[in-house]
Amino acid sequence: SDFFKKYSSKELKDFINRQVALMPEKMRNIYLLSRQANFSNKEIAALLHLSEQTVKNQLHNALTRLKKSLTNEYFLLLPVPACLFL
Repeated sequence: SDFFKKYSSKELKDFINRQVALMPEKMRNIYLLSRQANFSNKEIAALLHLSEQTVKNQLHNALTRLKKSLTNEYFLLLPVPACLFL
């Protein structure tokens, strides 16, 4: 897709890292333990003294936020159709 052609792998990683930094602390910590440290939901729950369901919910919310920011960024790159200016 044009989005991935526009951004290098490093730029995409940097964009994702900036979005992760904006997450609430608990969500960010759970996301990083899951995606960077490869901990299971059960391990994260035990480590942070949370229920597994809370970990699942926080991961779902984190991934939803990332997907939304990536989608918004992608649409910012699309050319604006001329008919919108009529």
